[in-house]
Amino acid sequence: FKGTGTDANGNPEYSLDAAPTRAEAVTMLVRLLGKETEAQEGTWEVPFTDLDGANAWALPYVGYAYANGLTNGESDTLFGTNNACSSQMYCTLVLRALGYDDAAGDFTYADALTFATEKGLLDSFLTSGEFLRDEVAAVSYAALVTPLNGEETLLIEKLAEEGAVTAEGAQALVDKANLYAEYCALSEQSNSDSVDMTMNMDMTMSMGETEVPMTIEMNEKVRLLEAGMEMAVAMNMSVMG
Repeated sequence: FKGTGTDANGNPEYSLDAAPTRAEAVTMLVRLLGKETEAQEGTWEVPFTDLDGANAWALPYVGYAYANGLTNGESDTLFGTNNACSSQMYCTLVLRALGYDDAAGDFTYADALTFATEKGLLDSFLTSGEFLRDEVAAVSYAALVTPLNGEETLLIEKLAEEGAVTAEGAQALVDKANLYAEYCALSEQSNSDSVDMTMNMDMTMSMGETEVPMTIEMNEKVRLLEAGMEMAVAMNMSVMG
């Protein structure tokens, strides 16, 4: 994810609150796949007439995406280079990059947002209002830890295998994703009607100058009710055996 320039102090400006164009969205997609160098070095033939002049910079990215079946134009001759990209458009691009084929019926453009939400690419707050560059970054970030279609391999793991990112960088993101998945699972469990928890502790208690070993086993059951909750706790404590 690159910025749109620098400010007066030389800091990068990312224009996060600006709406991305279709050309910017496809560029982000190509970078997300680690294919920017391949795109820039390739020779691409496209039927679109709005990729010349000031828009010529976008030709390698659109050319790569078009040649690999990741994007279409707004018409047979126009890509819609400078038109705004919606969340529906970008999620469609990312889903295709993950191996889902809307032409084969994996999903439809009409339900792209619902399908992307089911795959963990976005939350409902990203589908309302104008789609912005910061949301392009958010969906792209989520895509990195999303499995490829029909596989357990995450996109970031595939990129590491291809050398697009370092193995260390990929593992750090995978670890973070796994931790978040555990958190979500626990949150879902805590919102259920009944929760059972077990906690075991080994500790030492000081009695004067004597250190006394202690073991505590605690079982807790919580039942959620409309009026509140009921909780039952059973605790066994063993001191010095």
